[in-house]
Amino acid sequence: MVGLDASIVATANPKITDDFNSLADVGWYGSAFQLTVCATQLSWGKVYMLFPVKRVFIGSVFLFEVGSLISAAAPSSSVFIAGRAISGVGSAGMTGGSLLIIAQCVPLQSRPTFIAMIGAMEAIGYIMGPLLGGAITDKASWRWCFWINLPVGAITAIVMQILLKPPQSKSNTLSSLTILEKLRRFDWFGALTLSAGILSLILALQWGGSKYSWTDARIIVCLVFGALLLIIFFVIQTLISQQKATIPLRVMKSRSVVFGTLYSFSLSSALAIWTYYLPLWFQGVKDASALGTGVMLLPAILGLVMGVVVGSLLVTRIGYYTPFAIVSGILATVAAGLLTRLEVHTPQPEWIGYLIFIGISCGLGFQQPQIAVQTVLEDPDVPAGTSLIFFSQSVGSAIFISLGNSIFLNRLIVFLKETAPEVSSDTLLSHGATTLKTAVPAELLETVVVAYNNAISHVFFAPVAMCILAALLSLGIEFKSIKTAKKTRKPSRRSLTLSYIQTLPLDDLQMIE
Repeated sequence: MVGLDASIVATANPKITDDFNSLADVGWYGSAFQLTVCATQLSWGKVYMLFPVKRVFIGSVFLFEVGSLISAAAPSSSVFIAGRAISGVGSAGMTGGSLLIIAQCVPLQSRPTFIAMIGAMEAIGYIMGPLLGGAITDKASWRWCFWINLPVGAITAIVMQILLKPPQSKSNTLSSLTILEKLRRFDWFGALTLSAGILSLILALQWGGSKYSWTDARIIVCLVFGALLLIIFFVIQTLISQQKATIPLRVMKSRSVVFGTLYSFSLSSALAIWTYYLPLWFQGVKDASALGTGVMLLPAILGLVMGVVVGSLLVTRIGYYTPFAIVSGILATVAAGLLTRLEVHTPQPEWIGYLIFIGISCGLGFQQPQIAVQTVLEDPDVPAGTSLIFFSQSVGSAIFISLGNSIFLNRLIVFLKETAPEVSSDTLLSHGATTLKTAVPAELLETVVVAYNNAISHVFFAPVAMCILAALLSLGIEFKSIKTAKKTRKPSRRSLTLSYIQTLPLDDLQMIE
């Protein structure tokens, strides 16, 4: 359900902009979801440790359902964005909760099979999302992309309530605490500064150059305020007890963790832009339907899954993961450069080849930072390193979807002024991607479509820069083999709780041992 919801909106976005006349908001449809995912991801693990797992997981499903309900029934673009934000909070809890449930209920020797099943289901959902979203949008309404979450979520909650029987705790340390005492265990100030800092940066990127100029005081304040809050967050992590810190300093001292995190940030940023702006290109330039757009995206998504699978198998066989991260960065740079060549009349075989190449090249390196973290860190620190990778991916997606939106709007306005000054950019932006034909006179349509294509092509230069950065960062990941690293180390269930179990005192950790 999480994988499906993450990708189903991509092909529905153009139709949503049509209904709300909100092309200028399209970047927020993805950023709102990603923003709340990364803002709450570091807090869900602590919630799971302080309260019963089953109740918290069902609560996260409930939040996801509430967000889906709001999005499905949204009367305006602003309400839709709010619904997506609430769904993001629930999604973060569901992802972490599913792995924690496995850690508590599945024997260690059987756990990889169940984790693989979760990964496979998420991949299937991600693959089916654009196709299903396109079919639903064309045959019914984009709103049904979110209505369908309600029965699925209800069934999930009922099944969990009936079948899930988590083991009894061996410690009464937490159960004896009052709710107030439990709430005091949260790093509230750190969570607040992190969330506010990310929000400020995204607002600056969303508004800069479109709603306000980059020299506007509001944009400057957002940038400075966001950077300052993020600095404060990291200072907090150095001052508070390392048992309670969200990111222990010893984790950040690992070269592979630092470079792997930045590598994931770069690669995820590129993937996020392609995911949200390729559908706009297909529907706005190629005049494809929502269903057709879903089909057109399948080469990239299938290539990505193929690259992930092949990369994982080769690392398992060879042992070294760094070479695949390097190759992935180099190939992704070439693929990203090819995608900037898209034109109005680019033939189908050419853009299909580009998409397959992009998917495979990114897939080869996508999982390598996770493998690096689990190889170089001791078991107690693996959750912190893993959550840092997930966090960087979420932040990269949220920031660069907004940045892409800013580039798109800025360049579209410039190109229209140069080639079709009689067409009002405000009029064009008030229409959706699929209604360009009705927004401009017939004799100017081709000129406007070319301007639309050129604006999207400029957006695709951002992934080129990020892929180059990923290729350079991959050189900083240590060359270590999974076959020889720490063979005497015993597996720990704590590595499956995503984040912050390491932030609890040792007596609290006994609850899941």
